[in-house]
Amino acid sequence: MPRPRYCATVAIILSTFLTASSGQTAPQTPDEAISQFEKTTRSFKVQDSTTEIDVQNTVTQPNRGAVTKWSHFWHMLQTDGSRMRFEERQFHLSSQSAIRDIKNAHETLVLWTGENWFEYYRIPPEPKHRYIVQKPDGRDRSEWVNNEFEACLQGVLSGDDKPLSEILRGASQINGQYSRDDTSGVLLYRVNATTPQGKYTIWFDPTHQFNIARAEVVKAGNDLYYGKPLSAEKPPGNVVKSKLTEYGFTVRDVVFQRVDGIFFPTQARFSCRMTRSDGESFQQEGSYTCTHVDLAPDFAKQAYFRPVFPDGTRVFVLPDDGVVWVWQDGKVVKRSGSTQPATLPTSQP
Repeated sequence: MPRPRYCATVAIILSTFLTASSGQTAPQTPDEAISQFEKTTRSFKVQDSTTEIDVQNTVTQPNRGAVTKWSHFWHMLQTDGSRMRFEERQFHLSSQSAIRDIKNAHETLVLWTGENWFEYYRIPPEPKHRYIVQKPDGRDRSEWVNNEFEACLQGVLSGDDKPLSEILRGASQINGQYSRDDTSGVLLYRVNATTPQGKYTIWFDPTHQFNIARAEVVKAGNDLYYGKPLSAEKPPGNVVKSKLTEYGFTVRDVVFQRVDGIFFPTQARFSCRMTRSDGESFQQEGSYTCTHVDLAPDFAKQAYFRPVFPDGTRVFVLPDDGVVWVWQDGKVVKRSGSTQPATLPTSQP
């Protein structure tokens, strides 16, 4: 039985290496690898980071062919573990090399103060196309609001509403082993899992504190997509009547930077694909680059988590109470004498 002896030898060599270099024994089971991953990502709970993302989206429709569009995202995230501020500027581009004009950026600010959840939107070109959504509680969402691009490397994969560690521990079938990456040759710990959310293959990197080096997710049928069966999911706003039939997501080519003794993912490539019951397909390819990260920021110097919005901005307070509210002098106030219906826009940017 040469292969089992080889695998055992690899595990012993790796265990010796990790014990000598980090004082830890190399995980020998999926749960041990997941625990190491959790320990690393807990170090990301407090951070000040800036990210740039380039995305290419291709939609293919039966009898109509394919249409490709490009987007660029600028993200800034600040979180102290109990409060969170996330800013996004989204540029819709006519080509991959098109000039990005800040005046044409769709802006979003999501803020969790520890008591209230605010979402601020500004849609160009008219100033009136801006509004605030206030919700009573966003504690759970604040843990992975830093968008799918960043969150997929920090514990929550695209298409999920639960941390990866929780999903893997709920698997009906799971196994893991050390193997060398087909492309880089780096020794990784590969976990294969069948879960209510779908099929997962995750490559944890033992030389980078068990961060995710690669990930592949496939969802179909009644697999859970953001907490709901994929087969029941329709596009936002029900623009078309077709349903999702398959969803796939991959992360690869991850690069790490050591920050305060912690390996932080600063570059990666990702792809996403979706197919629908009417034959329409969606393919997304993108790259992620973290241009700044601080895992020990001093938030006391600035009021990052205080809500500051333009006076006069319309506010929709959820659950909807039928009252017309506006933002004025740092708070939500009732707008007197208004006959404008208090209805939240059906399509958010």
